[in-house]
Amino acid sequence: MDHNINENQVADFIERYGLVITLLIAVVLTLTYYIRFPICYDDAYITFRYAKRIAEGMGFTYNDGIRTLGTTTPLFTLVLAAISKVIGVQFIPEIARIIGLVCFILSAFLIYRIASVLINHRLLAILTAFVYATYPPSVESSGSGMEIPLFIALILLTFLLFLKNKLFPVGWLCGLMLAVRPDAIVWTGAIGVALLTNPKDLMRFVIGFMMVAIPAVVIVILYFGHPLPLSIVAKQVSYGSFYHLDWENLINVFGVVLPNRFAQHPEIVIIFWMIVLLTIIYLSRSFIKHRNIRLIPLIAYIVLYPLFLWYGRTLMFVWYGYPLFPIFVLIAILIANDIFIYFKSRYLKALTILIMFSWSAMFIWRIFIFEPAFGQGGPGMIDLEQWGMYFREQTEEDATIFTESIPQVGYISGRHIICEVGLVSPEVVKIKQRYGDRISESNDWYFDVLRELKPDYLLIHAHEFDKNELFPYEDLPLFDSTRDSVYFYDHYKKVSIQDVIESGDYTGILTDRYYLFRRTSD
Repeated sequence: MDHNINENQVADFIERYGLVITLLIAVVLTLTYYIRFPICYDDAYITFRYAKRIAEGMGFTYNDGIRTLGTTTPLFTLVLAAISKVIGVQFIPEIARIIGLVCFILSAFLIYRIASVLINHRLLAILTAFVYATYPPSVESSGSGMEIPLFIALILLTFLLFLKNKLFPVGWLCGLMLAVRPDAIVWTGAIGVALLTNPKDLMRFVIGFMMVAIPAVVIVILYFGHPLPLSIVAKQVSYGSFYHLDWENLINVFGVVLPNRFAQHPEIVIIFWMIVLLTIIYLSRSFIKHRNIRLIPLIAYIVLYPLFLWYGRTLMFVWYGYPLFPIFVLIAILIANDIFIYFKSRYLKALTILIMFSWSAMFIWRIFIFEPAFGQGGPGMIDLEQWGMYFREQTEEDATIFTESIPQVGYISGRHIICEVGLVSPEVVKIKQRYGDRISESNDWYFDVLRELKPDYLLIHAHEFDKNELFPYEDLPLFDSTRDSVYFYDHYKKVSIQDVIESGDYTGILTDRYYLFRRTSD
């Protein structure tokens, strides 16, 4: 009897204060992550450089005089630029992380609201928000410095408004989302699919979307000369011939939503998505029987988003999977709700309490015991920061640097960057476009860049260079002709990494990660 009273008291306490506690936990975990992992994700620094240059009056440019949309998030860039104009451009990474924290907390609250609408059970709704707010990748994304937390918050906000049938604001928010991430078109399509059975509602949604999307696209075309971000075009040109629309690449795409240790095993990926497929079929019964469209956006997004990534034919990065996680959480809680209705309230309360406490213990273990300081990629990111400092302090102001590792190097150094992939370098994209699909047959384009653009410095991955390979084309030899090899060593001289470190006490530079070459003649 006492046990039951205590259990009920705990459950009542969670129902009353659980949401507030969950949001406070989200804040604490995120701030803890900031302290333990003080470096943002690589690609964030590309956006930071754009924001800094805008705030300093140099326009939406990465290199002087060249208008390039090398970031996929122009709206987030402009927000960072506007705030940093007031606070100070030196605080751009911190501004980005604070925005990420605010959006993360908002997302946890929105998940609670959505779950409350879908299942009308406060305890389960709190559990849903709690799981999202304490899941390690969710916390990590909030501290990434990227636009992902803002994008997720907008997905959840538009879905909540969709559930309330406020379709006009849903439309213009989806139009706005295109300026946050271009793959917002997938979420827009998912909502559109749900509205196909009601032409009037679909029209309200489309009008709202077009009111924002069309002016935004026109502005981008007028300013940059192209509707798509250069980074998307560059990835298609650089990776398209290497990542095919085949089964192997599809498995890689499906694996992006799983932790790396699981994503490396195709059988685990297949089993996971079979479970997802069965779940989708189960949840679709409501639409089939009652024409209930409430869950269609979630189901459509789970299907369309991986196909969108697959069709993009590019490298998969961990943050590509982040937008799907809140969708999975909402789907899971719907299944859990259907299961729990067959049990007494007592068991539901007990299981909820058990999940919350065991999940918390797992997360604490992961953060403070399992996870190494600075994260898995920490030393490498510090290495790049140090390289950025070296180029800023030890090279000429008009120096040009040709490298694949552009984010921190470009942001910190302030030097003219020539990007191997072409993310911020339209001149590299044009050179690569000459080859088309033949780019997968050789690295001739690389030496065209050296001859035509004559970069002053080359920062090359040492591991690939030692194997006579060029990242990210590991199966292609860098020096596959005597002519290119002779040209390279006639015009570029290797710089001692130890001399680099000692030139300014750059002790964070890893001695075996990169090679530095300097141009010696024209």
